[in-house]
Amino acid sequence: MRTFLYTFTLICAVLLIPALLQAQVKVYFHFSPQEQPPVQKGRPVIPDSLSFDNEVAFHTWCNAKLLQLVASGYLACSFDTVVRRNDSVWDVSIYLGRVYRWAHIDLDSIPPLAITKAGLRKLDWQGRAVHPGKLQGLYRKLLGYYENNGYPFARIIPVYVQMEDGGVYTLLKVDKGMLVKIDTIVIKGNVEIAPAFIQQYLGIRQGDLFNEQQISQISAKIKELTFLQESEPWEMYQTIAGNELILHLKKKRSNQINGLVGLQPSNNETGKMLLTVDALLDLKNPFGYGERITASFQNLQRASPKLLLGAQVPYVLGLPVALEGNFNLYKRDTLFTRINFEGGGRYLLNSRDYFKLSYIEASYRVNYVDLSFVQREKRLPDIVDTRNRGVGIQLFLDHTDYAPAPRKGWVININTNILRRSIKENLQISTLEDGSGFDYSRLYDTFRSATSQYKLFGGIEYYYPVSRTFIIKGAYAGGWVEGVNLFMNELYQIGGFKILRGFDEESIFSSLYHIGTLELRMMINSYSFFYGFSDFGWLSSGYNLTSRTQRPLSIGGGLNLQNESGIFRIAVGVGKMEQEPFRLRQAKLHFGYTALF
Repeated sequence: MRTFLYTFTLICAVLLIPALLQAQVKVYFHFSPQEQPPVQKGRPVIPDSLSFDNEVAFHTWCNAKLLQLVASGYLACSFDTVVRRNDSVWDVSIYLGRVYRWAHIDLDSIPPLAITKAGLRKLDWQGRAVHPGKLQGLYRKLLGYYENNGYPFARIIPVYVQMEDGGVYTLLKVDKGMLVKIDTIVIKGNVEIAPAFIQQYLGIRQGDLFNEQQISQISAKIKELTFLQESEPWEMYQTIAGNELILHLKKKRSNQINGLVGLQPSNNETGKMLLTVDALLDLKNPFGYGERITASFQNLQRASPKLLLGAQVPYVLGLPVALEGNFNLYKRDTLFTRINFEGGGRYLLNSRDYFKLSYIEASYRVNYVDLSFVQREKRLPDIVDTRNRGVGIQLFLDHTDYAPAPRKGWVININTNILRRSIKENLQISTLEDGSGFDYSRLYDTFRSATSQYKLFGGIEYYYPVSRTFIIKGAYAGGWVEGVNLFMNELYQIGGFKILRGFDEESIFSSLYHIGTLELRMMINSYSFFYGFSDFGWLSSGYNLTSRTQRPLSIGGGLNLQNESGIFRIAVGVGKMEQEPFRLRQAKLHFGYTALF
């Protein structure tokens, strides 16, 4: 056996010796005496000599250089002869020929509008080196204009091409072919959808000229709709009545009944658990025009219900504009009641992205006034009656591959509110008497006039696929509110499943927060995954002469399971502030199910 291995190794070594000892090939390049070697950016395009590892590398380099020379106008160049002095030294003769330049391109027979829309200028060609690739680009631009303006069968005809003294003369004409219109759009399938909505959404209306760019995007645009999908690819036929575009559509499960239940330790010391509820009804396209209606009920703190209602109607008056309205009623146990209304319009950049401008009105009514605090401190309590009015601006961009369970891409959501705040006098405070003679109504003197208030909040998400199985999610969420003499009920309420997991739901009042997230997902299939996370950040709470900062940190994990009928979620997390230990007894558990129908 040992003799066999020795013999086998010796044979392999002998066979490999020629390959290992193969010397590099040194190639010398020669031009004819009357030709000057081409130079680009101060360097010769072809040096005097080069070394190559083998003959294949030499031929690959030659082919690349020929393309480069042709693109520079040397249309007749060639590597003429190869003379081998020996196995390692070669001489190569190169013929360059003259540089051919565009002397004149006659586009006079082509309508000026077509030339302008295609982005063509004669000055970009006159005297420039002839580049075949650039000529193909000219063809593509002209044909693209005609294909997107009703002439899908257009072709460009070079009437003549002449070469004189290094100059190239050509005359181009366009044969437009027949004019094509979209005479009829037919929707086939068991779906309830208004033809007007589909036409506005696709940007293709009955009677429009054929547009190759819009036609080629039909399937991609329909795929982005949350409530419709193609049962089979679209078709286009020419009939006696005209051209017919047929869309084969079917309903996509997108309406949601969502129930999310959470368990978290009660803040009192009874040892009992607090049950939180977040229920959502989300109806998409209920009346066949792409509208959306939402209703949500939440009870995320003890005796603190929240009701949210919303409605949205897209493509109003055939424009890429959606009108929407939102109503929010929130009662924070015995402290205060907040009523928010927002109405405005979205400018739809595409099926996902939009820019929104809205009118905002919010009012806070105090349910319980801490009169003992007022008497003791001789100032208003942390929570007061206020009313805010103003405008809101939002930019939302979603560039992920699949919004419900992204594998790659990013999302940006930026919001700003510009408000005027007025404080309403509370009779319990202004009429308070304690026998000291102090006039408590004077506490409102500083707040008689309305003041400005500014809010900036939003977030960024980024998804990166490390492999087919693992995905990293990085995210940032931030908020800032600025105004004169802020009060506690005007601050952001964060914490819980949506922002800063591992903490009690909406338990942290903050005037400024920065929250980062790192999450590792292990995909089970395209839409289901296990995940582990860490949320961390910095918080500042400044209101009514109170100021403090905190550094939260949380860790946890969970599971998302999705199929055709719905999504099941379960998550657990535990959080702490700086210099505090993690307490597993304070862990928060969330589980829920979203039914799709």
